[in-house]
Parts: sequence; structure tokens; C-alpha cells
Amino acid sequence: MQTSITADHKYPLFVPPLTLAGKDRKAWSAVEAKEYFTWLVTVAPSRVDHLLNFLNIARLPLNGELLDIAQVRLESSLSEGGFYRTESERRRLTDAGYAIAADMGLLVATIAIASSSGKVKWETLRKPKSDASFNLPILKGFENDSVHFDPIQGSIACLAGIVNGKALPQAWRRGLNFCLDSG
Repeated sequence: MQTSITADHKYPLFVPPLTLAGKDRKAWSAVEAKEYFTWLVTVAPSRVDHLLNFLNIARLPLNGELLDIAQVRLESSLSEGGFYRTESERRRLTDAGYAIAADMGLLVATIAIASSSGKVKWETLRKPKSDASFNLPILKGFENDSVHFDPIQGSIACLAGIVNGKALPQAWRRGLNFCLDSG
């Protein structure tokens, strides 16, 4: 796994394959989308493990209780700085903030997959091209086949909302509940 280390938290950055660096993901070919997908599902377990270690959480059974603990611990870690910076009275996620948000999304996905008895799975969204998650790994396998869930993009939006006082940490739990209730 390729990682960079931040000076503030030593949190590994979320660095996809270098062959995709700087390319607009909407313009990725099917082969490039598959490369990203393979990379993501390969690094997900180690990134989730690192997140849990960073938050000082013993690897409990993969369930909502584990996510609830992670939400509380992450919220208390945010005030230490390094996950966001203030620009023009608005807080913006740093690279470490994006990374920890992505890892929280991977935790949500890991729990949803483990709790779904094999129904919920990773899949690359290839259409419609206008979808915000086009070419990205999303979760599919819900009762309504047209429904999908992007745990990483959703998690990034969640953390950005939290640091700006516009969302509550329970948003991750709501994402998990959506997956569990829809699956």
C-alpha cells in the first residue's frame, strides 16, 4: 500500500495508484476503473485496521457498535488539529482529513458487507456517466437494484459537514443503517 505520512498525525494518506494520479476519474477507461477498484478492495482491510488502531479501538465484531465507538473517537480526535484547516471562516479537510474520512467510509462498507449475508458487495459504477460516483467503487446488492451507496464520497461529505458544524457524527451510522435496511 502506498502511503504518505502527515507531520501532524502520522495518518497515512489515501493515495491511489500512481497511473491514475492527475487523471479525471470521469475520463477513466473501464480498465482504469477496474485498476482503482482492485486497488481499493485490496487496501481496504489494512486501512480499516489502521483506522481502528489510530482511534485506539480493539477489533470488535464488525457491527454498528464498532462504528458507534469509531464515530465518537474520531469526533474527539478532530479537535487535535491536522484533519482540517480554516480558510475564510470555513474549515476545509486536509489530505489527512480526506484520508481518515475515506477510511471511515471503508469501515462502513466493511460492516455493511459483513452484515449482509453476502448480498451487499463492491461494484464499479459504470453508468450513468452523470452519476457523482461514476467509475468509483460503490456498494450494490440492495432490494431495489437501482439503489447504490458510495461509502467513501458519503463519508468525505459527512466529515466536511462535521468540521463545519453542519452534520453530526451519527451520519456514518445513518449510512450503515441505510445499507442494512435496504439490503
